[in-house]
Amino acid sequence: MLEKLLSVMKRVFRSSLFWVLIICGCVQFFFYHHYSAPIMTTDSYSYDKIDYDKSFRTPAYPTFIKIMRKISGEESYLKNVIRVQKVAYFVSVIFFYLAIEKITKKRAIPIIASLLYGCLPSLFCWNLFILTESFAIVFTVLIAYLTISYLVKPNAVFAIAISILSFLAIMLRPAMIFLLPIFLVFWIIKTLVTKEKTIKTKHKYGLISCILAIALVIGYCFSIQNRFGFFGVSFVSDLNKTWMMVDSGVYANFPDAEKIKIIESHANFDSYFVLTEKYGHEETMRFVNETITQNKRGYAKYLAEKVVHNSDKTIHAIYAAKLFEEIDLATFSGMMLPINFGIVYLVLLVGFIYIFYSLLRYRVIDWMITFALAFIFSNLFLSIFMAPNELQRLFIVSIPLIIVLASYWVSRFVFKVKGFEEQILSRKPDKRLSLLIWTLDHDEICKVMKKKKTAIKRRRNVK
Repeated sequence: MLEKLLSVMKRVFRSSLFWVLIICGCVQFFFYHHYSAPIMTTDSYSYDKIDYDKSFRTPAYPTFIKIMRKISGEESYLKNVIRVQKVAYFVSVIFFYLAIEKITKKRAIPIIASLLYGCLPSLFCWNLFILTESFAIVFTVLIAYLTISYLVKPNAVFAIAISILSFLAIMLRPAMIFLLPIFLVFWIIKTLVTKEKTIKTKHKYGLISCILAIALVIGYCFSIQNRFGFFGVSFVSDLNKTWMMVDSGVYANFPDAEKIKIIESHANFDSYFVLTEKYGHEETMRFVNETITQNKRGYAKYLAEKVVHNSDKTIHAIYAAKLFEEIDLATFSGMMLPINFGIVYLVLLVGFIYIFYSLLRYRVIDWMITFALAFIFSNLFLSIFMAPNELQRLFIVSIPLIIVLASYWVSRFVFKVKGFEEQILSRKPDKRLSLLIWTLDHDEICKVMKKKKTAIKRRRNVK
């Protein structure tokens, strides 16, 4: 018994993951020690209500806070919310490490990537806030882990779990609604292209569960419409659209002096509430849509200026700006991961060019790169074109995927660790193999590789 225990302890101490967790735990503890109390913002109070506004907030996070209130009592429930967020994020380091480990054979890459994820202040600082950002980051890592695991070896449980987590992520944070369309397209392509029945069945589990998740989201939108008179996950999208209409100034030439006077006499944020209180939601949104439609060129110019204006901004956001007076954590995060939105634009451009080149030249889809780029692009698109401000805060969930993508590219193009398709394809395109690679299914590809090696050995023996 003692020998077995010693053997287990030796394996633990030799494990890279163990030391990654130790380092990340020490860094996070040092930071948390200086910010022990829950940090509340204006948005925090809209979640922390016994009877929260269901038209404003999706139910996942307020329900979690309610549960913690019942378990812990009024005095300590917010501190326990923070404790759970800290633990969840720390545990997510394990899944992040395992996800990176699956896409590279170089031992150093998952160690460096996981240390970056676990020690990056712009990520773990959100664990101290009564906001959805902390769990949204954790959900992103779990979904990435399940997706990568499924790409390596298809599994029906993983396929269903991806849909469940995507639905929960939307109920936590409506801005993550892009997840289900991405996976719907993914499952449709997989199901149509795959010919092996066993693996195709696993894809079908993913497709059916994804459709059910979409149906649940649509059902939730109908329930909101029945209770509050508008169709959507929450009215935040309409609030943001009104805010952006006001911010762009396209309303100035619209022939409705009364509404224009209300807008000009109130702040951008307040305009929506004043207009809906006086004219109702439907009339207000009709006014907003007509205003934007009438001046499409001006609104397009406003959006283009947002894209250009944000290009030199860092992707990191920290509300609790300083640990000590002399250390700016936002700057420190930028030193650890020196990326601004201009670099993100460039990465997306190069990545999509690479995907289309591979598709046209070899008829191959690198699903790992495609998933990461689709996630980052969708999140960035919604953050810029569907929200008036706080771009870094909305984009924060993409930072783990940026680290995953960087790790994958370093593995593939710097250390020359070959992907599945490169192990099989010669310089000349092989139509039969290309169809298999469309699925990027590990078992299928291994079978073909064995057959190919056997055929090469036979040719050598004949010679």
